[in-house]
Amino acid sequence: MTKINTALIDNIKFQFSISRQLLEYHLSSLSQDEYMWRSPNSGLYIHEVDGNWYADLPESEAYDIGTPSIAWTLWHITFWWETVFNHSFGEGTLTKEDINVNKNVESVKSTINSLIERWEKTYIARLWHIFIRLSRSFVVV
Repeated sequence: MTKINTALIDNIKFQFSISRQLLEYHLSSLSQDEYMWRSPNSGLYIHEVDGNWYADLPESEAYDIGTPSIAWTLWHITFWWETVFNHSFGEGTLTKEDINVNKNVESVKSTINSLIERWEKTYIARLWHIFIRLSRSFVVV
């Protein structure tokens, strides 16, 4: 029997945990004013049009676009987490228009916390499933 080192699984869990802690640290004190702040220069922002909120999504993310706002950056995080989750574990049909743009900082914090929980449950379950399958043919160290 071949030995499997669980260090890779432990490393993935550790990286996710550190990323989550850093994000939670920065989100915990984020105010509504900071969230909605816009640079006086050009940049990527969220916008309200006829009562609906939208996020800029340029064709490229070149530096000359300008500094993104915190609101846009947090929308972008939710956009990628939702999209990758949907395409990895769901129907694979989400588009930019399907991702909610939050005008309220507390709403985006709630959305991100929900995504963290969903990702954590899913990746732990998937890692455990892979681990069990592999452990049937290998000795775990």
